[in-house]
Amino acid sequence: MQNSSILYFLVEPLDPTLPESLAATPVLDGVPLTRLIDEFETSQGFDAPGGYAGLLPRNHSFGPIYIHFLADLDEFNLAGDWEIQDVDLLGCSCGDSDCWPLKSSITKSTETVTWSNFTQPHRPDRLYTGFGPFHFNLEQYKSAVNQLAEQFLPKAGAPESTRL
Repeated sequence: MQNSSILYFLVEPLDPTLPESLAATPVLDGVPLTRLIDEFETSQGFDAPGGYAGLLPRNHSFGPIYIHFLADLDEFNLAGDWEIQDVDLLGCSCGDSDCWPLKSSITKSTETVTWSNFTQPHRPDRLYTGFGPFHFNLEQYKSAVNQLAEQFLPKAGAPESTRL
């Protein structure tokens, strides 16, 4: 059985002078994903390592953030197994996720969620085989995503059905 990482999301302004520019950065076992990928890319000698930041859910067309990390509830059955590919986990430090994204596949099984098959679409020759995969307990993962989603729900009249 693989070791499970603990996931939470650090939500803070991408730009301290713009408090409304809230970025969501995945944190795995207490270490921001931005640091993990920067260290990996540097160790591999990649040109232009790092440069990533958390996603800006309010400034990008992700749709509801819980769907971004847990698939479209109409398309996928949360009770079954599924995989979604090319999911943005990080965006660019400039705030535009299309500028410099870190992508991954997200696979859900009965008890786990796994992030694997990392790519940087602007550097398709890079190999990330030594990075990850990262495994999460399904219930802990859903809790972390729900806590993140709550921070980006409209305050008035927020639908209760957004909880998983």
